[in-house]
Amino acid sequence: MVNLRQRITIVKDPLEAALRKLLKGLIRQSRKSRANIADEMSLRVERTISKRMVDDWISPKQRARFPAAFIEAFCEVIGDDTLQRHVMGARLRGIVELREQQLTWLADSLRAELLKPKPQRKPKGKRPRKS
Repeated sequence: MVNLRQRITIVKDPLEAALRKLLKGLIRQSRKSRANIADEMSLRVERTISKRMVDDWISPKQRARFPAAFIEAFCEVIGDDTLQRHVMGARLRGIVELREQQLTWLADSLRAELLKPKPQRKPKGKRPRKS
């Protein structure tokens, strides 16, 4: 029999606590139930994920940790890549953010070019002949 005191341990690691808090916030923002998230993740990772597992990943009183192998599936299910960016190192995050800024600038430039008024052409018709 499992001793209840052994099973319930409060997370003291600040990095782990921050990850649990992030997961909980992302789940709340997604407006999906934990059961729905578990079902959709199960389909993507081809393993059974239960609501209880999701609950344990976000609970500071459990030892269960969120598996890194599930990060991509979780982000797809909730429609937010914040968790992927969170686990990415600062250097890689900087590269991604720089590329996004470049793409935004390019899109804005193209949009401005497309919306720029076209010069008026002279109407076609008979032109005087040059002699």
